[in-house]
Amino acid sequence: QQQQQQQMYYPPPHPMAPQYPPPYPPPPHHAAAAAGYPLPPPYYYPPYGPPHPSYRNQYWGNNNAARSPNTKNIPGTDTTGVQKDPRQKQDNVSSTEPPPPSQISLTEESPPSQEQQIALTKEPKGALTDKDSLAAASLAEASANITFDSIQKLSFVLATTLLLSYCAVSPRSLPIIDYNDHFKRNCRLVAISALPSLLYCFCVFDHAENDINTIVGTFYTAFTVGYAGSFVSEIVLATLLRLGVFRIWEPSIFDLTPEIPVVVLPWVLRETGYRPKRITLFVADFVTSCLAGALVEEFFKWLAVKLSGRLPRNFVTVRKEIA
Repeated sequence: QQQQQQQMYYPPPHPMAPQYPPPYPPPPHHAAAAAGYPLPPPYYYPPYGPPHPSYRNQYWGNNNAARSPNTKNIPGTDTTGVQKDPRQKQDNVSSTEPPPPSQISLTEESPPSQEQQIALTKEPKGALTDKDSLAAASLAEASANITFDSIQKLSFVLATTLLLSYCAVSPRSLPIIDYNDHFKRNCRLVAISALPSLLYCFCVFDHAENDINTIVGTFYTAFTVGYAGSFVSEIVLATLLRLGVFRIWEPSIFDLTPEIPVVVLPWVLRETGYRPKRITLFVADFVTSCLAGALVEEFFKWLAVKLSGRLPRNFVTVRKEIA
């Protein structure tokens, strides 16, 4: 009799269902399902909670085996896909038997509608998300999350700044005391010029939405690749634009070639004693400084941010299907 009970109750209705070894009997809804008795909706028996999500392809009202998740429920067929005889009497099936589960398979799910996609992207106001739980609570805590790689980058930037300030002292033949005074003056100028940018950065920096290491990486990329690229690009573009302006307003300047190469001609006019017109100098300075220089700098700013960080997207991608 115990063996018959085990055959009746075991194996459980689903492979992932909880096991109940003897002498503990299974819950009433498991026993009823194993015996073939239909259960009234909602598919579970109080005080037991709803079934596990893995039971989604299991009939609870009969003693059939669990369905394969990749097998579609075709009307008029059994679990194996064999056509049923409509005249055949169905045993252990009641008129109050709940309908079969959803016919959506685990691998072929229909895409969500436009309203569902918009609803999934909206979060209740004031709700705490994983991003909020991992975010820093203050600026000091955000600074404490800085990595060793970011410290190395900041140290390299500081050392390079001091070295360039020391090499920028002119003239080189100054006494050691005067040379050090000029070096300290250069350091003060660099610090004063960097102070407004740092204050502006701290004003717009949100410790809950940004990462301090990403900020350091962006600054390092702008200091190295951005500065070198913008410097070379501005020199090349300024040379071409000055030559074009001289070609229009001052064509006689090209009489100095080939003694002076065309590439260095816009930069050695003072040494040669040639004095261009005022309109020529104004147009050349305006085009190179106000137009070309600003465009090149903004382009390399955008490039530095794109290379070192991921820009946020303030829009929701919605896929609209046309019937």
